[in-house]
Amino acid sequence: MLLLSKQKIITQFIRGVPAKKGDVLYIKDGATSGIATVNQLDEEFSLLSSVALIKPKTSVFVPDFLVFQLNSQLFKTHVLKNLVGGAMTRFTIEIIKKFTLVTPPIEEQMQIADYIRKNVAPIETDYFKSRERN
Repeated sequence: MLLLSKQKIITQFIRGVPAKKGDVLYIKDGATSGIATVNQLDEEFSLLSSVALIKPKTSVFVPDFLVFQLNSQLFKTHVLKNLVGGAMTRFTIEIIKKFTLVTPPIEEQMQIADYIRKNVAPIETDYFKSRERN
């Protein structure tokens, strides 16, 4: 296991670092806190303070694998205990820095991410589409 370190998590609103394609965006405030995605945009853009910009070391994490791990129910159940706030829950940068994540070898992360993308993501998409219709 590896601990995400201070150097690996940078927030745009503190450092002014632009989000780049392949960076991980992690919602840290509000009703949708705890949702991660890989930035697919080539253009630079600004982030709200409610979004943490995670720049994973590519020698340690495959961005898609990191996102699947951050979005997993197991991980969310584990970190929900660390949410702060009453009316609006949030992950602080200090809490995010302490996330402990499983880090298999890069090749294995690519295989896992590829499997999830091909087999699990379509099932989730179908599930949410069916819920919208009902």
